[in-house]
Amino acid sequence: MSNTDQYRQAVTEWIQPVRMQVSPLSEGLFAGMLDFHKLPLTFDTLLLRGVVALGIFPKGDRRDWNAVRSWADSIHPLLVH
Repeated sequence: MSNTDQYRQAVTEWIQPVRMQVSPLSEGLFAGMLDFHKLPLTFDTLLLRGVVALGIFPKGDRRDWNAVRSWADSIHPLLVH
């Protein structure tokens, strides 16, 4: 299983409690941007820095705006009927 698949699976499990409360018409899971300069210096962010240093999560901008637009276009018909 690739890192992308592992991350997607972890996020899917993480949002499961939300899914139990709402019934989304569609879900879009997208990579984001990790900028340590914008994060406070806490124990959790130090752990996150360690995870990034180990290569588990990538640092930097991983956003794919074309994928976001494609997903948004795909759900448009669900929202305007």
